[in-house]
Amino acid sequence: MNEYEGEAYFLREGRVTPVPALTELEELELPPLGKLEAFVTSGGLSTMPWTFARKLRVLENKTLRYPGHGQLLHGLRALGLFGREPIPVGSAALVLSLAVQGGIPPGATPVERALSGDQFLAAAPARGWEVERSVGPQT
Repeated sequence: MNEYEGEAYFLREGRVTPVPALTELEELELPPLGKLEAFVTSGGLSTMPWTFARKLRVLENKTLRYPGHGQLLHGLRALGLFGREPIPVGSAALVLSLAVQGGIPPGATPVERALSGDQFLAAAPARGWEVERSVGPQT
């Protein structure tokens, strides 16, 4: 989830420019996937902005997700799930974290690979994909 925090580095007017993650949201339509949203995430360009500074005028990238994904991540960040700082809860201080793990089933088509989480969970039983849900302490 680290790509949703911090800053991305783009080239704008030939200069390396920091841009906060989860900003510059835009909507687009991409058949056969339908409506998507695009927004800034960190790390996608690696060292390219510094390598191409003053050689390119513009170098940017955005992450594509289904509508609502960005808003969900803003909410998770507001809850403190991206932070590393302890949050006071009663007489204790906790560091909250969110862990997501999973894999794309073997034989999934490119369109199936691009399904949103809700679409994947809805399609899983008919396609014979196993889905395991659990909530508990990290080990």
